[in-house]
Amino acid sequence: MAGRKVTIMSNYVEKAKELIGSFANHSHYTRTFEDDVEVVLTETHPNSGSDLWEVRLIGRLIPGALSTEAVQSAHAHIRTITTPVTNRFAVAGKGSAVPRICKDGTVSATTEVPKSVQAITGYSDVIGYLAPTPRCRRGRLSGWTRTHRKARAALEPILREIDDVFAREYRNEHDYQATGWTGNGVYNFYGGMDDETAFSSCYGNANVRSAYHRDGHNLNGSLSAVFTMGEYEGGGLVLPQYGVSFNLQPCDLLLFYGDDVHGVTPFTGQRYSGVFFSAAQYQDFWQEVGLPTPDPNDPVDL
Repeated sequence: MAGRKVTIMSNYVEKAKELIGSFANHSHYTRTFEDDVEVVLTETHPNSGSDLWEVRLIGRLIPGALSTEAVQSAHAHIRTITTPVTNRFAVAGKGSAVPRICKDGTVSATTEVPKSVQAITGYSDVIGYLAPTPRCRRGRLSGWTRTHRKARAALEPILREIDDVFAREYRNEHDYQATGWTGNGVYNFYGGMDDETAFSSCYGNANVRSAYHRDGHNLNGSLSAVFTMGEYEGGGLVLPQYGVSFNLQPCDLLLFYGDDVHGVTPFTGQRYSGVFFSAAQYQDFWQEVGLPTPDPNDPVDL
């Protein structure tokens, strides 16, 4: 493993929760990383008064891990995304959820991000599979993927490279996510049910400055992989719970836990990003809703 290791003892869980829905700024972190670095959360070992105990990874930034060709292929597709951020309220910021106005002029019970806010929050959509639901127990292709047949092919080169780096640097974590598909009846990014990849999906973001949020539909304990594209300044990814910010540039790769509160600092220029993640799987969904796991042989609506 190349690069340096940095240990962090700050762990502001409650403060990070309070920031959800607000936007990242420079007062939320004290450490900024741009080099090849592994940042690890540590605590005083329970059996020692002074020794440090590594609790878990916070983030691993690997500059230049991805090829220009793979980044360009992903960029060519992600920059075409025109889906407004209509229902990801935490991403759009506090107070962005308002009742939708129906065509007949009445007020709907459904809420959305108003068009005036959509115009400045950028565009985002999921490429690949969505997590299971009661109707689609094994997950389903996202609407964007269904209507853009070349989407997964455009992102396949960069996913292959990310998988290779992930497996080389964090074999156990990679295998946990990759082998999770086997026997669980859940689709991975390529549409298979085996261990070809550790990921099922990718958020494609076009000029989205995300407010602080958690990725709530990920496989429990799974790492996400972030890469950026375009010409921009700023746009660091902040994890306020630990007081750190990672400043990615095109061809860099960042691994971090999407269930940690995270957000993006202001940026200028054109900033596109992709976030590969592992969608919540078959057993996770049914445990979450408190119902027995159905028989995997039951018919499903895909």
